[in-house]
Amino acid sequence: MDVDKKKTQAMAAGVKSYGTIFIDVGNKHQEAKSLSEEEITGALVRAIKGGERTACFVQGSGEHLLTESGPTAIRA
Repeated sequence: MDVDKKKTQAMAAGVKSYGTIFIDVGNKHQEAKSLSEEEITGALVRAIKGGERTACFVQGSGEHLLTESGPTAIRA
């Protein structure tokens, strides 16, 4: 969010300075300690750890079926 345009929302979210990054996933709220890729990725990982996760698979575009494995697996 633009801190200058939405000052009230930014303050309510805990923003204290420019360059602050928060990751919100469900009810989890994590802050990246710096703007580095490592810190942002770490905040993402901390935010999504635990809880229910969803895995999605593509079918019908030449991928192998999930029930088959090995070099002779059937393609969908």
